[in-house]
Amino acid sequence: HTSAGPRVTYLHNHRSDLTLVNGTKFDFVYSLITLQHIAPEYAQRYIGEFVRVLTPGGAVLFQIPAASRVPPRRAPSGPAKLLWHVLNRSLAMEPVMQMHTLPRETVLETLREAGAEVLEVFRYDAAGTEFESYGYLARKPPD
Repeated sequence: HTSAGPRVTYLHNHRSDLTLVNGTKFDFVYSLITLQHIAPEYAQRYIGEFVRVLTPGGAVLFQIPAASRVPPRRAPSGPAKLLWHVLNRSLAMEPVMQMHTLPRETVLETLREAGAEVLEVFRYDAAGTEFESYGYLARKPPD
């Protein structure tokens, strides 16, 4: 439902990398409130991929929570575990959206290892008050 018409192409990527766009370079890569819903090992890989597909001098802007401010909820163990599963199914509880974090230092190290120059790191709390979240602006150095 975009008014951009033929200027926009949508791709559905089923891989844990961006080889779907191999051979294509981008001046700008943008990801907002997405990486937090991907397991950390894949989110970290995508951050490196964002840099890889940039043109020299191109920029990447993304956000990911660094830490949760609330303790994780855990399902019960032992005999209560069966009851917990039965109750969840019988009450038709809505699925819980997965939220993941990636420590700030891990993100910065990933960007550096990918050859990016970090321009700015800023607080980005749109992920809610339950998370300490940051936005990252980086670029691939010009040739």
